[in-house]
Amino acid sequence: MSRLVFKPLRAFQKSVAYSALIVAAIAASAWVVYGWAWQRGLDELHLVAARRMQTASASLLVPTDKYSYLPALLASHPTVLELLRYPDRRDVVQRANLFLDKIQKDSHAGVVYVIDQEGLTLASSNWNSKDSFVGQSYSYRPYFQEALRTGQGHFYGMGVVSLQPGYYLARSAMDDGRVLGVTVVKVDIGRTDESWRGGPGEITVTDENGVVFLSSRPDWKYRPLQALDDATLAEVKRTRQYEDVLKPPMRIRTGKTLAEGERLVTLLPLADEAKPATGAEWFLRSGALTGSPWTVNVFLPMDQVERQAQRDAILCAGVISFLMLSLMYVVQLRNRTAEREASRKALNLAHRSLELKHQDLQKLTEDLRLVSITDALTGAYNRRYFQDASAKMVSSARRHGQPLSVVVIDADRFKDINDRHGHPAGDKALQELTAACREGLREEDLFARFGGEEFILLLPNTDAEAARVTAERVRRNVMAREVELDGTTITMTVSSGVSQWRPDEPSIDEAIRRADRAVYAAKDLGRNRVVVE
Repeated sequence: MSRLVFKPLRAFQKSVAYSALIVAAIAASAWVVYGWAWQRGLDELHLVAARRMQTASASLLVPTDKYSYLPALLASHPTVLELLRYPDRRDVVQRANLFLDKIQKDSHAGVVYVIDQEGLTLASSNWNSKDSFVGQSYSYRPYFQEALRTGQGHFYGMGVVSLQPGYYLARSAMDDGRVLGVTVVKVDIGRTDESWRGGPGEITVTDENGVVFLSSRPDWKYRPLQALDDATLAEVKRTRQYEDVLKPPMRIRTGKTLAEGERLVTLLPLADEAKPATGAEWFLRSGALTGSPWTVNVFLPMDQVERQAQRDAILCAGVISFLMLSLMYVVQLRNRTAEREASRKALNLAHRSLELKHQDLQKLTEDLRLVSITDALTGAYNRRYFQDASAKMVSSARRHGQPLSVVVIDADRFKDINDRHGHPAGDKALQELTAACREGLREEDLFARFGGEEFILLLPNTDAEAARVTAERVRRNVMAREVELDGTTITMTVSSGVSQWRPDEPSIDEAIRRADRAVYAAKDLGRNRVVVE
């Protein structure tokens, strides 16, 4: 082959070799710039995470430190000590309730309450609200147990009565070296995380078990960062720390560990979301919150760092041909379109999921409300609901000038049923008695179990004579209802007392006392009758 043929071939080969070297040099330079830009972005994330962590820690420490003095102050106050010494005296309890109410309003704490050494709440700043803590037992709560054991305790958890999260500060109340009870301040920090939203990345705060209880991202809240073992789950359930709100754990895959407390992680879709098992990479900085077992975690997305490093590398590789740049542009455009579409679908899915959760929460709230106001055995309203409702009915009767009467109903010789047939049979008898009492009542009449075998009727727009007629009808209904216990058919009777509320009385209590006396009179007269006082 002549040199005229080889010469163009060699030139072509050399051109290809030079082009390959240039492309390799550009690629190597782009890689170096990419690595430098990536590290620079990581350093910036380190600074941003440190600032975000400092801000979040400060917003947590301010409310907890603000009220740290209050439990000890309450534990030494004469009103509290008098309450713990004389918990059965109504005047002492009322003074304590009013005192705690004033302390709560002056300090703007969430709730302030006093617990005896058995865990029973004796007085509370919310004593006169429908979700009052008074009468509730918190012996299972860690803050109570820790305060008894060490003198002071603290705990984060969901409120069992209010269903609102809070941070509990507790202190033992002492008298001559003997523990009388525990004072507790509930600090509302449930909305602290709302101020974190809108900033770069996401912030979470986890408890000693790794459960997220504060988060700038609502769907991360009440999720463990990793699956809890059986023992931890049992303890969380026992203390009712996250009453009915604990969710499946987050799915975090650790990639590269950086400095102490910093690592790169991949967040896979949440376990309760039906999405493919792919995730985004995040920079995670974790640090302990001073003076607490909590950990503050700052998640910053790595996609911006990655994009910036890519842009710098592309700028360094500006000599690459227009075709390659155009191709990369098309690929990026397609990827971004796909990301936007995926984000739109994810948003729609998340919105639907939130709607379903909201519906479930509404149903759960209604179920819990019904449980809280009804008696578990008979289905009648409970005593606490009766007290709340009676105050409103008294107010309405006074405002409209209408009569209001009360009927106290007590089962006759109920102890004989328990002694002869057993307590399960007694429970069945109470259920049958309840059904008989309800027959023929108006929708506006209030029927409640007042305790044991005692029931109470509150009849609006009804005077004493009309109430007596109603009580007689109830008495006959009870007599007519046969109850089968252990193969034996028995009939029950009731003794009832009737009293009409008087407009000069501030509450229904005096009318109830008169009706109680009438019940005793009915018993003395031979039972199975109605007496009006």
